[in-house]
Amino acid sequence: MKNRTIFILLFAFTAFTTQISAQTARWNPPSGSLAQGKSSRLTLIFDNCKPEESPVSPPAVNGLSFGQPSVKQTQHFSFGTGNDSSYQGVSFAYPVHTTAAVGSTVTIPAFTVRTDKGNIAVPSASYHISKTTFTDSGNTVALENVANSALLISTPTVWAGEVFPIIYSLTLAKNFDPTLSGKPKWEDPPLLSESFSEKPDMREEIRNGVEFYVCDYTTRAMALNAGTLTLPPVSQSITLLSRQRDFFGQRRSRYNIVSTPSSITVKPLPQPAPPDFSGAIGSFKLKAKVAPKKIAVGDPLTWTLELSGTGNWHSINALPPREISRDFRIVQPQAKKNQVDGSPFKATFTEDIIAIPSKAGIYTLGSVKINVFDPKTGEYTTLRTPAVTVEVTPSTAAPTQTPSPATNSPTNTPPAHPLLPAPPDPPTPLPKDPLPPAPPTKQPFSNGELPPLILASLFWAFPIWLLLSARHAARTDSARPHRNAHSRLNKTLLAIASATKTPTESPAQLHPLLLAWQHDTAILWNISNAAPTPNEIPDARWTTLWRDADRTLYLPNSDLPPSWLKDARLAWKTTRPPRYNPLRAFFPKNLFPFLSALALSAALLTTNTAHAAQNNATDAAAAYAAANFDIAGQRWRENISRNPTDWSSRHNLALALAQQERWHESAAHATAAFLNNPRSNAIRWHLRLALSKTGNIPAPLVPLLDNNFLAASTTLLSPTLWQRLLIAGTTLTALTFTLALARLYRNPRPSKRQLAPFLLPLAIAALAITFASKALKTYGILADTRTAIIWKESPLYSIPTEADSLQQTAPAPVGSAVIIEKNFLGWHRISFENGQTAWLRSENLIPLWK
Repeated sequence: MKNRTIFILLFAFTAFTTQISAQTARWNPPSGSLAQGKSSRLTLIFDNCKPEESPVSPPAVNGLSFGQPSVKQTQHFSFGTGNDSSYQGVSFAYPVHTTAAVGSTVTIPAFTVRTDKGNIAVPSASYHISKTTFTDSGNTVALENVANSALLISTPTVWAGEVFPIIYSLTLAKNFDPTLSGKPKWEDPPLLSESFSEKPDMREEIRNGVEFYVCDYTTRAMALNAGTLTLPPVSQSITLLSRQRDFFGQRRSRYNIVSTPSSITVKPLPQPAPPDFSGAIGSFKLKAKVAPKKIAVGDPLTWTLELSGTGNWHSINALPPREISRDFRIVQPQAKKNQVDGSPFKATFTEDIIAIPSKAGIYTLGSVKINVFDPKTGEYTTLRTPAVTVEVTPSTAAPTQTPSPATNSPTNTPPAHPLLPAPPDPPTPLPKDPLPPAPPTKQPFSNGELPPLILASLFWAFPIWLLLSARHAARTDSARPHRNAHSRLNKTLLAIASATKTPTESPAQLHPLLLAWQHDTAILWNISNAAPTPNEIPDARWTTLWRDADRTLYLPNSDLPPSWLKDARLAWKTTRPPRYNPLRAFFPKNLFPFLSALALSAALLTTNTAHAAQNNATDAAAAYAAANFDIAGQRWRENISRNPTDWSSRHNLALALAQQERWHESAAHATAAFLNNPRSNAIRWHLRLALSKTGNIPAPLVPLLDNNFLAASTTLLSPTLWQRLLIAGTTLTALTFTLALARLYRNPRPSKRQLAPFLLPLAIAALAITFASKALKTYGILADTRTAIIWKESPLYSIPTEADSLQQTAPAPVGSAVIIEKNFLGWHRISFENGQTAWLRSENLIPLWK
């Protein structure tokens, strides 16, 4: 009987451990209910195995959407006869929401997952879909009465290829404090569509005595084929504040609001279509331009044809052909399609033909037409351009003249004649060649640095020199860290004494203090290891104290010895770090620290930085010459990241961006290059070209680009050099007055001749201060190291987040110069000249000096 009992117990124990060690996968919960529209959580658990794919992708389920899961490692133990073993697994917690109808059932089918222990079958799981309700003032309210949405189409019938508007309208009860999370999601619509608008049009409405927010997101779409289309629902994630309080107060919950089903009928185009129908469907304009209309034989004219508007641009690949006389030599036309604002439905298609006449005469460039379908009228229509007459005159080569023997007047000036043609117009400005590498300039002093520097320059230089020498000596004193650590140890020991006296002492209070004591002890004894050991301390007293601290820190239920604090204070008092010697300020290495710094900088820059910048500049110039403008721009950006005042790289990057039609970004970098080297004609040329392409100019730049004496005198020097000239003027003033005062002490009654030598330097200093102050005032905020240019269209935010869509926003004025006041997680707080402040993403700004 006894043996039988032992056998049964061993069998049960073996079965138990076998069950624990088995590899299984399951859903938790395996069944139950899911609230429609409300975010829930389902966890997929793997016991004693780990999937090869992480995270695991569940099979697709109609009416059930899985979000990105959170992953958690799991571990449990089993105890066998003599051997302990542990079993590990992993779980994936998926946020889910359902769009299935209330009362239906969604089922996650069984599927197989490959794990480190082989293929594991995950059993199916089924869930009943219930209605989401709220309790408001004792009444039960359904989710659709708190938040609902609909997909609104202006007309239920559209033409195939017609661009039509769509509104996703979201209605939210105001008293539940709703908050939008992200943008609407519209998965796989059977339409060609734009993205929904970034921000909704919001208004407030009162329905049945309840206040609602109505948020309308707009987009445009196009149906490619005729037929009846069922549009999938649009979903929007929101959070609502519960009106019912519990132990933790009111809580916010996340919900997924899904639009009601909708459909649309797409009609085919009327038949028969005209034989010359181009396939263009929409609202279009066709324009033609010829310039010049009067030319000489051999001179070129440009015939430009432009089709613009809204329609099915994906089907428009060519413009209608044009007829021209055989007396013209035609250069291969270059067609260019530009999408407007990145929209697939709005674009401009331009094609230029260069025609060179070979004979004189009057020629007519015929009308151009294109047949399109207008969805508004439901009819085919023909767009036409008017015919243009061009006059071609004989070649106007200037005749040579024979000099008169009676005069010595020049013979290369043609005589004035009323039949001579007007000189040709200058060519359209183009970007010039990149500039060779040049030494970068210095950054200007910030607004907080310049006034102290000016004040400092008014005092005699020698006391400042001595102060700087003493400061440098103190900073470079090798014993300074040991003295600081010794001072901190005293404070730490006082804190430990206070902590050990309290009756509620706990390891959470004492352990940080002991760690701080060990950290400063290692510094005091010059131990550089990241994890010092007691044997590295040369003093036996400190070694014993360190071991006692280690036992308290890392052994459970271990306290400090009663005498530890007394011994620690005695060791601290008897250990003194080296004292600071004030005479170190007069050591040559402290009086002349810049000599070694200059030598070291010259060696490093010439061998490393300059060499790297030179190599980058060479690679960039080669890429630019090969029309690889993107690669060239990357190389010049690397130079700028190392030295933001590298004006040649700034200018060359602006050229590369201009070649890519990125004019706003090009203008910002051209402005930075101009501020560092305002006298360069090439930099000024490109700055004016870039500003003309953007159509706007930073306000502080206007007085600097005028053709007057103020602009010319201001741009003789950069803001950096004007600041240094201002400091030099104040320094010269101080030194002159100092020398004059010394002369007066030696001779209280000097003659005018003796004082005359001091007038010239004073006059020079006064002129330097006057011109520098005026120039810096003209530069304005452009001389501030915090200044940046807004180069990209983006909203201005009142708070640094995009999550709260109910906050006030305004469009950022592209091309404006602003001051960066502070940074916060990829955001910049900026201020405008009128005092307005706002938050803007850092990628929308280009700093001019940093």
